[in-house]
Amino acid sequence: MSSENEELRARLAQVERERDAGRLREAALARISQRINERPLDVEGTLIDIAEAAHALIDSDGARVW
Repeated sequence: MSSENEELRARLAQVERERDAGRLREAALARISQRINERPLDVEGTLIDIAEAAHALIDSDGARVW
């Protein structure tokens, strides 16, 4: 019973991490979509926002727009 509980708790923790990551992706997409709606001609600013969102989502050392 104890090992079954441990397995269920581990699975629950994994599902919660996946849920949280999905929420972060959705929030980033919403911010980018809002930016595009508010400033449709500001391509450079939008690309910078996309790079920053990608940087935050994948926890990278940095992001760059070429």
